[in-house]
Amino acid sequence: MPNSDPSQKSEEVRWARVFKALGHPQRYRLYLEACLRPLTVSELVALSGRSQPAVSQYLNALRRAGLVRVTRKGRNMIYEAVAMEWSARRSLELMGLAAGSPRDGALAADSDIFPEMNQAGVPAAVNRDGSEDFLL
Repeated sequence: MPNSDPSQKSEEVRWARVFKALGHPQRYRLYLEACLRPLTVSELVALSGRSQPAVSQYLNALRRAGLVRVTRKGRNMIYEAVAMEWSARRSLELMGLAAGSPRDGALAADSDIFPEMNQAGVPAAVNRDGSEDFLL
């Protein structure tokens, strides 16, 4: 049975919001631009080629997901990326699905459903010659 700890649930919800926000190509690109340096909305509009209202909506979604922080300088809003650290192993541990946890056997059964996963749970691409390239 999955861990029903409230802190674990909130961690799942937090990362689901982050991945959903980054799931849109324009939001992802704006986030990457904000990772390089703090930018104004006008600068992000120029970089993206989108309208100002569209960019503002994308940035609002990134802000709600906790991916960017906003500061005001005069009449300008400055967007800066928030450092994120994500660990698949830690997420699996919180969910009770990491190796050695009570649900460890459930992951082994998934090999029938996801044959592209190797024993370590890492996706692998099989080349024409039969060798595998691990996708990280």
